[in-house]
Amino acid sequence: VENASIQRAEARFSLCQQLEIGASVPVFSAVGSLLPCKAYHRLVEAAHHLRWHLPEFRVAICGEGRERERLEKLILKYSLE
Repeated sequence: VENASIQRAEARFSLCQQLEIGASVPVFSAVGSLLPCKAYHRLVEAAHHLRWHLPEFRVAICGEGRERERLEKLILKYSLE
């Protein structure tokens, strides 16, 4: 087993612990500056539609930027807290 594989497994385990979810739950993540050009709102919209087809999953968006407030409002709108 390569070191990178071990690090990814450890990172996933840590994330699952922080989100208080099982290791089998799919997690989609995005990390970066929250800027309009990155279109993170599309990830939120996709999560809104996906939840009707995949009952258990999580989306984690990590970052700071001028789109944060817009994303938070969109998350509330779709009840994706």
